[in-house]
Amino acid sequence: EEAADKMVSQFKATQAAIDVAKRLLQARQKDAAGNAAQLETLKDLSKRMTAASSAVFKHKKIASTHEAKYLAKKAIAEADEILAGIEEEVKKASVVAAPLVEEGGERFLVAASARTLAQAWRDHMKAK
Repeated sequence: EEAADKMVSQFKATQAAIDVAKRLLQARQKDAAGNAAQLETLKDLSKRMTAASSAVFKHKKIASTHEAKYLAKKAIAEADEILAGIEEEVKKASVVAAPLVEEGGERFLVAASARTLAQAWRDHMKAK
């Protein structure tokens, strides 16, 4: 986990350095427009920069595979954690719903009937 984060941050830093170097080379090429010796040196530096960029790209390709595996493992771990929480909630709901589900709601129906009967008796007593 830590190694993958370190690898990603290192790649970003390397890519930023390459981008800065490329901009610097482009600026120096404009400055050295009339000087053949400087242009030759800049051309060599540009070739080296291209080689370095391709090497970084090659390593990035390999690293991206490992990064994808790391991210997949991380997502699976998060999903497992969420699933564990959901399973706990399902257990709680099952305990609460047990009287209705397992007993066919018999206690609920009896209680509702008793309330209805009591209300009917109250209404009947008020009427008299």
